[in-house]
Amino acid sequence: MKKFILTIIAALFVAVSFAQVPYYAGSQGKNKTYTYFSTKFHPGENNQQMYIVVDHGFTDHFDLVTDATVGTGWAYQGFGTRFNVVNTKYFGLGGQAMADFNLNDNYKFGYACFSAYMNGNIYKGLHWVSNTWYTVYDGADNQVDQWTYLGYTIGKFTPMVGAITDCSHDFKTDIAVGVYANLYKGGYVYLWGSGLTKNVYDPRIVIGFDYKF
Repeated sequence: MKKFILTIIAALFVAVSFAQVPYYAGSQGKNKTYTYFSTKFHPGENNQQMYIVVDHGFTDHFDLVTDATVGTGWAYQGFGTRFNVVNTKYFGLGGQAMADFNLNDNYKFGYACFSAYMNGNIYKGLHWVSNTWYTVYDGADNQVDQWTYLGYTIGKFTPMVGAITDCSHDFKTDIAVGVYANLYKGGYVYLWGSGLTKNVYDPRIVIGFDYKF
């Protein structure tokens, strides 16, 4: 098992395959604040993206969230809530509702995203994570996506493998690989990537970190 996990970690630095870090079901907890920053880029393209989120828990099951997404020539800010319904060792259920507004057009509504987060332990460090996303766009077709991951925590590292499915367009699926590591107190470092099954010569790389206080 250890050799298998280390092989996955090594593969991330050779050919990472999808750029979406999964969400777990738990909320942040009362009076806890969570912050996350990530940058996404294509090595061969002028197509960068920055993402920042601040998530504050008002109760043990309810948070208020704001985020900002900035890309090449566009920028959006979102406001919403995150909640947790069930949080046990073998099954967790939570969700999030966000509305995002165009910073380049006087905060005009851009899209709303509704998501369901589930996860649970299988055996020791082996666990599963499921994210279902429904996005409503202003002036474009709505989108449904399904992220399904299997992860294994070994020491400070948690590599994950899975699939990202576009449920709105012929159920096209991409392989997903990533890893996050608890390298400092109170937070994690993330390494993900994208597009390997679509174009092996143009991966999309994501590097992120978070902190909870």
